[in-house]
Amino acid sequence: MPSCTGDYRASFFPRGLNDAGTVVGYAEDFGGCSEDAWVWSLCGEFGLPVASVMSLSDMVPTSYRTDANDINNAGVVAGSAVNPRSGARPFVRDLGSYVPPPGSGLAPTFEIGAIEDGIGDAFDVNDDSPSRIVGTMFQPSDGSPYAFSHELGTSPTAFVELDPFASQTFSSARGAAVSTTSGESLIAGTSWQLPAGFPLYACDDFLAWNAIRWTLIEPPPTPPLALYNRDGTREDFLIARDRQTICSGKLKRER
Repeated sequence: MPSCTGDYRASFFPRGLNDAGTVVGYAEDFGGCSEDAWVWSLCGEFGLPVASVMSLSDMVPTSYRTDANDINNAGVVAGSAVNPRSGARPFVRDLGSYVPPPGSGLAPTFEIGAIEDGIGDAFDVNDDSPSRIVGTMFQPSDGSPYAFSHELGTSPTAFVELDPFASQTFSSARGAAVSTTSGESLIAGTSWQLPAGFPLYACDDFLAWNAIRWTLIEPPPTPPLALYNRDGTREDFLIARDRQTICSGKLKRER
């Protein structure tokens, strides 16, 4: 896959995999120019090239940096795209059979939310029909992160903001399970609070992190359930992964 300098990409990083073995991720080179989202399919699912990498940079024609984080069994890709107009935005690319309703104004490729909702990233998409996409937005006023959930087929600007746990301030959604038979959507993520006097992007072992689960019903989502309370003695993978994302959030806003 060619880079923006005309050479071929030096590094490929897989991010997501579906049951058919279709892989998505991003690629970069040593020149420091833009990243490209990509997809690879062994058997050519969704009309993709057989056993070869295809760029997804056309997710957003005006973007200069794209990341693909996850793909579900229907071929819905969740990720982000950075462009000069709006910065880093959560994006969805449908490689499957999704056809927007006539007159709906929807498209197989779209940006979640509006510019005034802040920048963000879509991290996960489940196998519901319609699919549910979750991730993190950052408030445009002060960069505060908050979790969101979007249902494929609704307006691109429509999403549910997921509250942090108890009296905590910030939240981030990282995964969405297939809905239960009763129609509940379970979403996993993190919630945290900064001690007084700490800057927003402080990455410190003393931050109060919680692994949490939301139960999304219509309407609205139930209060989050704490799955793990950070006590300073141990740290699970979910929290460590989310901290890395939040710590790099400031760089995402500036690039």
